[in-house]
Amino acid sequence: MSKSTEHRKHAQECRALAHNVQNDEHRAQLLKMAAAWDSFAVDRERIELQQRKEEPPGGHLSPTGVSGPWTGGLASAKPELKPLKPRSGKSMPR
Repeated sequence: MSKSTEHRKHAQECRALAHNVQNDEHRAQLLKMAAAWDSFAVDRERIELQQRKEEPPGGHLSPTGVSGPWTGGLASAKPELKPLKPRSGKSMPR
């Protein structure tokens, strides 16, 4: 079961509990919880969709075991840092 499906299930459980609660404050709190779970589900669906788009053709994982394009380790290399040059006519604060 996907995380988004689990979140939707929790939202439905909160709504079912709210339906049976007599206390208005408790009912309102349960409905807020249901709305939060629905929001989590939407966010998770967006993440799952993005992950599917990033998978390489054929749905295979990269050699690192992480879905997405394989960079051959180049992505972990540190970028070359160049010293900053002061602007002409102005000194840099110390």
